[in-house]
Amino acid sequence: MRFIKTKVCIIGSGIAGCLCAKFLSKGTDDILIVERGARVTHESRMRTGRHEEPIPTAEHHHVVKGQFKKNIQYVYAMGGTTNLWMGHSPRFIPSDFRMNTMYGVMEDWPISYEDLEPYYCMAEEEMAIAGAEDNKRIPRSRPYPQLPHPFSPADHFVRQCFPEGDVVSLPQARPTAEVGNRPACCGSAVCGLCPIDSKYTPMNTHIPELERNPAIRFLPETAVLSLDSDGSRVVKRALAKTKDGSEITIEAQTFVLAANAVENPAIILRSSGIKQHPLVGRYLFDHPVFLLTARIRQDGFPNYGYSISTAFCYHFVDGDFRNKRASALGLVKNNHNVNDFVREISINKALAGTELRTQVAYEFRNQIGLTFLLEDVPNADNLVQIGKNRNHLGIPQTEIYYNNCSPYVYQAQEHIAAEAERFFAPLGLRGIDANVPYFAGHLLGTCKMGKGNQGVVDPNLRYHSYDNLYILGGSAFPTYSAANPTITIAALAVRLGLHLNNV
Repeated sequence: MRFIKTKVCIIGSGIAGCLCAKFLSKGTDDILIVERGARVTHESRMRTGRHEEPIPTAEHHHVVKGQFKKNIQYVYAMGGTTNLWMGHSPRFIPSDFRMNTMYGVMEDWPISYEDLEPYYCMAEEEMAIAGAEDNKRIPRSRPYPQLPHPFSPADHFVRQCFPEGDVVSLPQARPTAEVGNRPACCGSAVCGLCPIDSKYTPMNTHIPELERNPAIRFLPETAVLSLDSDGSRVVKRALAKTKDGSEITIEAQTFVLAANAVENPAIILRSSGIKQHPLVGRYLFDHPVFLLTARIRQDGFPNYGYSISTAFCYHFVDGDFRNKRASALGLVKNNHNVNDFVREISINKALAGTELRTQVAYEFRNQIGLTFLLEDVPNADNLVQIGKNRNHLGIPQTEIYYNNCSPYVYQAQEHIAAEAERFFAPLGLRGIDANVPYFAGHLLGTCKMGKGNQGVVDPNLRYHSYDNLYILGGSAFPTYSAANPTITIAALAVRLGLHLNNV
């Protein structure tokens, strides 16, 4: 048995853990970051296509139960799941924090947009976000650190179809100018694994910086099994195992869970030595997504643009309608897959040869696509719990139950599809296609923020039963907005790091 002592133990080396550690290190000289996965370089990812090393601690030991077999996506590696994100970085809008007050649905966050706004600015600076000042729905106190990517032809087409101010620049972690060791975005449109390592990841920015910081140590390839307390309001230790099965006890004054929204609750639920809040593991959420394609009678210039996406459509994001249907944030697509058109046309029209090539080229070029992310009403029956089966390291299997979307989502999709015919009519509309919703691959909820017993953590992200246990990441979201979550996760991490310096 190995023993490690530290002042602060952060569990998870993704964007939440890294940003919290950086800002915490301004006032704390002994921080340990524990990570289940290995260090996987960009060169290795490019060569193998793998974001993880096949080691026992990085095994995805979960099972999806129930009738709806939801795909669950996360990464156990240094840098976490941010290694494969797309880089879209919109903030929440102010009303997202006040859903119950404004629209009588869901619940309010215990913090406001105004509370979080300074930390949004700090997070954007840390990640070198490129963006414009053209979105009047989102108040800002500081400009973006990088200039925006110019609008693509598709963006200009969509902008002329909607009222002024509805189509705005997409804030993104794909820089327009070199920053640090990150070159400017090359526009390759394969952002899940950026070929030139331009898109922000902790591995190309914060992990190298933190490794040079004498206040911070990393402990990779180590899985935290559980936490333990002394019977009072203090968590005393974390029990962990290395990839070879060796046991480690980590003693700390403060613990921060900064893993994903499956792993954070799983650690608590595996911890028989600490008090279990009844909401731990509940309200798991992922954004429903649907693709709307407007088939038009002019060239839409597909696959043009300085980045994979460069504009958002906010027309369906906010208003009194949110008391009955979901907010939907539309991402204007710059990239399109011609194979989708080949399959559809060859099957539906039974064409081949020159006729097939001609029809595919026409359909491919004469269309505009938007990908909509939607919120949904949080569902307590979407949950994480611990099963009986154990892997060879002795870690119990995580069981996940997820239900399909509620009517709140489908009503929004139906409304947008119906309205799209009117909006895209100026482009010579031939028809609208709106697919069945799928999911974005975001993991949120499970340790939600709230006052008193309404949440697992308080407004400062402290676990209610303990004075020294905090939970970061999308786990803490009580509602979800239609916006991509990463920049809000980052802002909460900066805020917690600074807060812990004053505790």
